[in-house]
Amino acid sequence: MQATFSRAVTDADVRSLALAVSESDGKELSAGWTAYVSRKSGTDSALLVQFRTDQDPNPNLFRAGSVYTGRVTGVDGLVTSDGANAKKFAGTPTANLEPYATQAVAVNKTAVKVTFSEPVRNVSASQFRVLRDDGSTIGVASVNVSDPNAVVTDVTLYLEDSTQSGRTYRLQFKDGITDAAGWNAIRTKDGNEPYQVVFAGSSAENAAPTIVRANALDRYTFAVQFSEPVQIGNGKGFSLYNATEQDDVFIRPDQDAVYVLSADRLTLTVYLDATRGQRLQSNAQYRLTYDPDRGQVVDDQGVELQVGANGYAFYSTSLSTVEPAISNVTAKGTQIRITFNKAIRGYTGQTDLFDIRVNDKDVRPTSGALEGQTIVLTVPALTPGQFGRLELTSAGAKAIKDFNNLSPEENTVVPFGVQ
Repeated sequence: MQATFSRAVTDADVRSLALAVSESDGKELSAGWTAYVSRKSGTDSALLVQFRTDQDPNPNLFRAGSVYTGRVTGVDGLVTSDGANAKKFAGTPTANLEPYATQAVAVNKTAVKVTFSEPVRNVSASQFRVLRDDGSTIGVASVNVSDPNAVVTDVTLYLEDSTQSGRTYRLQFKDGITDAAGWNAIRTKDGNEPYQVVFAGSSAENAAPTIVRANALDRYTFAVQFSEPVQIGNGKGFSLYNATEQDDVFIRPDQDAVYVLSADRLTLTVYLDATRGQRLQSNAQYRLTYDPDRGQVVDDQGVELQVGANGYAFYSTSLSTVEPAISNVTAKGTQIRITFNKAIRGYTGQTDLFDIRVNDKDVRPTSGALEGQTIVLTVPALTPGQFGRLELTSAGAKAIKDFNNLSPEENTVVPFGVQ
């Protein structure tokens, strides 16, 4: 089932949502069912709910020609008056197919990218079998998914032997891979035969990763984009030179700067420590170099990052200093969400970093959590339509920092309304 809301739902809502299903006569069907709730890709206001029973991990629950009612609870601030949290829906003849591989493509002679029909988990090297035309096996040494519990839509296999152009290969699967809920195994059979995906081999060598772009983001931050996902190890090996001023910029990891690799491992963002007296200059030329003797930047097959002898040059334009600041405050139900304009650190659940008043009465949080760039405070239930103000205290300004070690401005006051 898909449940769509009028506003974005939070990670806490995803964890706490409950969906009860009843028949047209009011009889509840879902007592004893187990639900797996996930976000629908591409939107922040729709959730997918997959059900199973104790007897069947993939039951036929919603039958074509029947009408059901779904009642949602557990979403903070959800309107429930007059049955607003209940909606009717029709059954369907569409079966919930088991996950399956839709294609496999040779990236190079020892790497194969596999795409799945839906998000899956429990992906590991032991769950795949690669066969040559003569039936002999090519071992799978590893995959690019380090956590078997991670939910992914594709995976790259790294082979123990090479494929060749002009030849075809067959990829087969073991039933340890499941759907995201972990309930239904991947398709392994096609009738009485193994389910398999045929792909063409490649004789291309595994090209070394390279830098495709570097650019200054602000006076204390620059980003490096790679040609493929990389592992940065200790982060050492990079050097930055201001060619305009003919001076080095110190960017030693965990001393002069913080290195953050993106989730897809394609972009490395380097945050200079603003308290150490160095910054990037506007309208200057920089040269980024890499020393493989000091660094550990490699692709997933262990090939070292390649940077030309003259490094990678980039220009800065008009750079500004971007301090962390509160960009938005929303309040509904038992949550006040404080969103910052950039990633922050230093928040570990403190409840005394903000002074909050709603309708001229103090509101005291009971707990807090950091979700991305947003601090989520749990408070006593708020009344919709009221107005409030939130002020960052001196303790908050001292505790909260961005990755450049910059603090937000003390005593910042942000008005908000209760939804």
